[in-house]
Amino acid sequence: MFECVCSDGYYNTQCETNICQPIMTDVIFLLDSSVSQSPDQFTRQLDFVIQFIDHVVVGAENFQFAVVTFSFEAKVEIELAEFNDNISFKEAVRNIPFRYSLKLHICV
Repeated sequence: MFECVCSDGYYNTQCETNICQPIMTDVIFLLDSSVSQSPDQFTRQLDFVIQFIDHVVVGAENFQFAVVTFSFEAKVEIELAEFNDNISFKEAVRNIPFRYSLKLHICV
């Protein structure tokens, strides 16, 4: 009889990608929204997050995510574990605005 053994960090008796799930993990995405990024580059960062989410299960027993943007200051856009499903998390990511800052510090 064939027996499938999952890689470290996975569980279950079958090794199909959609059956073996990673252990619970917290992930924080840090996105650059400074003036060094164009709106298109910022959108590509959001697209990366969304594509990543397409390959995991969001939820308290699986992956929990937060998103922080930074420019002059950091802003928590999505709190860790704020969303417990892929669909609402991806929608929240799509709604993160590009907030670049032009603040300057002048030292005398």
